[in-house]
Formats: sequence, structure tokens, C-alpha cells
Amino acid sequence: MVASTLEGVRFPRLGSGVVSAFDPKRTLERADILVPMKRLSLLLMLALGGCAGAKNTFQVQDPRGLVRNATVRLCGSETPLVREGNALTLTRSITCEGDGEIQLIYKDGGPEHCPIGYVTTDAKQDWRFRAEQSSCQPLT
Repeated sequence: MVASTLEGVRFPRLGSGVVSAFDPKRTLERADILVPMKRLSLLLMLALGGCAGAKNTFQVQDPRGLVRNATVRLCGSETPLVREGNALTLTRSITCEGDGEIQLIYKDGGPEHCPIGYVTTDAKQDWRFRAEQSSCQPLT
């Protein structure tokens, strides 16, 4: 193979006499940059997955069917709980640090508030309550 030079840079001469600085086969075989890029992609996925935080469960037991709906209020947002038999439940990641509440709306229209203590993104916590006629009792 004959090579030509241009200002000290050697370029291989292809069979047709055309000089090219880019040989796709050699470039892909010697793509040493792909290894660090793969590692970077893996680290980025792990880091973003870590942002989700631990899953926390919020549950209100409603054995007498007193509650029409329930909403978790945390981090400036509201998320409804889903009724599953005699309980209203929600499992979600915590994206803030602070406290909040579960707001209950009874079938007779009256509201009730179940206070949620301090939450943090790193801790997995389960918050369980029982809906009573005129209160929200924490369960331990």
C-alpha cells in the first residue's frame, strides 16, 4: 500500500488512487472511545435510577366504607389513593424532604386529615391509618 503525506500526516492510499483519511473498517475496529462512552451511559442510567428514591406506601384502611376518596399531599403535589377492597392505597417514590398529609373525603362530605410525618428521598416508609367515623387513626 502506498501512502501519501500532507504536512506530516500520513493517509493510506485506497485501491482506486483516492486518498482518504477515513477508513470506516479501521475506524470501527479501533473505536477505543466507545468503551468509555458505554461506561458513561451505564453510570448515567444508574444515577438517574437513583433519583427515583425509595418507594413509600400510603394506606388508609376503611373497613366500614366511610371514605369516598383519599389524596396524598406531598412535595407540593396531590396524588389520589386507589381503592383496593377495604383499603385505599398508593405506592410512590418521595421526591422531597418534609411532611404532608392524606386528606380523606367521607361519603357524608366531611373532610379528615391524616398527618404524615417527616419524609425523605432515601428512606422507605409505610404510612398506615384507619378511617374512623370522625378521625384518622395511625396504625403501628
